[in-house]
Amino acid sequence: MKYFAILLAALFVAVPAFADADKNCSVISDTINPTEAQATDDYINLTDGTFGTTAAAEDEFIVPVKSRVSNLWVEVDVAATANDSWIVSVMDDGVTTGVTCTITGATQTDCASDEFSYGVVDAGSDLTVLVDSGEGAGVPATAAELRFGFCVSRF
Repeated sequence: MKYFAILLAALFVAVPAFADADKNCSVISDTINPTEAQATDDYINLTDGTFGTTAAAEDEFIVPVKSRVSNLWVEVDVAATANDSWIVSVMDDGVTTGVTCTITGATQTDCASDEFSYGVVDAGSDLTVLVDSGEGAGVPATAAELRFGFCVSRF
């Protein structure tokens, strides 16, 4: 019983920290079509909705304070073809934050990052979203509109 009480107390103390981070979430969201058939990998500019093949060309969204990036949700209006995938990641200065999800196959049309995963980005970081269209035969032959959203909250 003593261990149960300690565990319960630890849980009570830990839960509000996660709850506060989610309550302070500023949602970054957009709808775009970077998933043209046989596409290259594309970085989405979070300020104007354009996209390009390098992070440096599209990293105009700046984070003013150290922040937590989490809760990526992605959906497409048309599934990729069988054995193909789109891997979508929130990027910090061209490097993945670890907040990522994958849409694979002929039936899946949405994905979400692990709800307990988050990336920490420093003040002055430039954020983009990378849509990785797979390699070789894994490049989807389908064009799809992609909608995404994720949270940025003060760390």
